[in-house]
Amino acid sequence: MSTASRGARVLLEVQDLAKHYRVRGARLVRAVDGVSFEIERGSTLALVGESGCGKTTTGRALLRLVEPTRGRALFAPEPGAPPVDLFGLSQRELRRWRRDLQVVFQDPFGSLNPRMTVASAVGEGLRVHGLARGAELEARVAELLDRVGLRPEHGSRYPHEFSGGQRQRIGIARALALAPKLVVCDEAVSALDVSIRAQILNLLAELQRDLGLAYLFIAHDLAVVRHLAQRVAVMYLGRIVESGPAAPLFESPLHPYTRALLAAIPRARPGPRSGSRALPGEVPSPADPPAGCHFHPRCPLAEARCRESYPALRDVGGGREVACHLVEP
Repeated sequence: MSTASRGARVLLEVQDLAKHYRVRGARLVRAVDGVSFEIERGSTLALVGESGCGKTTTGRALLRLVEPTRGRALFAPEPGAPPVDLFGLSQRELRRWRRDLQVVFQDPFGSLNPRMTVASAVGEGLRVHGLARGAELEARVAELLDRVGLRPEHGSRYPHEFSGGQRQRIGIARALALAPKLVVCDEAVSALDVSIRAQILNLLAELQRDLGLAYLFIAHDLAVVRHLAQRVAVMYLGRIVESGPAAPLFESPLHPYTRALLAAIPRARPGPRSGSRALPGEVPSPADPPAGCHFHPRCPLAEARCRESYPALRDVGGGREVACHLVEP
């Protein structure tokens, strides 16, 4: 595929993103440590892993809610237009790009101002950017509420008057208000009941089809992203350990950590799974990561070389990459 054709497909290219924190003087916490990925227009990249792996920090750094330590984020909202490096923009310059980058947070109640009506919250971005006022603003808000499965009269109510699923619909409507190209969904369904979770996932899929949205979908549960993501990137202790198209990754995971995450997905019929075992221990502290491959203390297949050197993330064909000494290219 030509460089021009690839450039037309790619909405966002993140290169070597890192976010480090200094704690207690000189101690360095590598929350995110050299992450690279691409998101194509109208597609979903799922960023998955256990709590503490750095996936939420990755999303927040991308949006400049926290400032990245290093890296580039090349964003091209329009096909054929030269990309802009989001990390190189001043806060004033960044504001004009905020319309194309929106977020849906994990906590649908905490992300909404309890003193603002739903209509005020959903229409806030339109007012701030001077895109609609008066009757036009009211009509646009009513349209957004209808789009996410709520009624226009809900606009006069306050967040505490809604269920968790309804509040998340409000958060999605707010994110859609400025017609973004990319929406970061940060654990957007993890706080919801299972039945409501399915409804929100179906809504996100419908919006993607209708509006051409791209998602960076951050989740700790692989089962949640199975039917939504076109590509999956698995993170462990600040780094991507495996990435690739969703279907082959689910069918034949390459990294032992990915296999362990898939084995942990609940099944309709309980019982032992052949060749699978529970993943022991917890994610190590990013302030004191293990030497070599960071996963080796929990890996049932670890060898001496795994304890000595960190494996590079290598292309193994079929659009797949893996960071594991035991996987041959």
